[in-house]
Amino acid sequence: MGNLKYPTQVNQAMVRSNALLTIVITVTAMVTGLWSLMALLALDFVIRGFFNPRHSVLSAVSARLVRVLPFAHKSIYFPPKQFAARVGMVFSIVSAVLLWAGFTVPAVVVMGTLVLFASLECFLNICMGCIVFNAFLSARRRLSGS
Repeated sequence: MGNLKYPTQVNQAMVRSNALLTIVITVTAMVTGLWSLMALLALDFVIRGFFNPRHSVLSAVSARLVRVLPFAHKSIYFPPKQFAARVGMVFSIVSAVLLWAGFTVPAVVVMGTLVLFASLECFLNICMGCIVFNAFLSARRRLSGS
């Protein structure tokens, strides 16, 4: 895993477009109860969070969407977005397992939270995962005295 080449920058329009697709997939899973949709979304988050986001299916679709969506094309720092993708993976896995086990109400609560966070990213350009990531870094700096 040491040879993986992570990008240092990503296109903000792609990130916001991925958030839109996350909303569509998650709401579809909420309506249909298909745990497999959330499992596939989790797999895509794994690719974006632990490997190169260029290999993600959602990123491939987003590459086409950004041509028509009004999101600004701007390079942004990748590590906070990588952390946010890992958090999205956890939400997706938890909701897939809950749906699979028949716990619909808790699954809908988890998926609703994911939709809320993805909506903040997509429509308001507010990344909650990035806020948490930066708070962790600030706390770490304060604790280490640097």
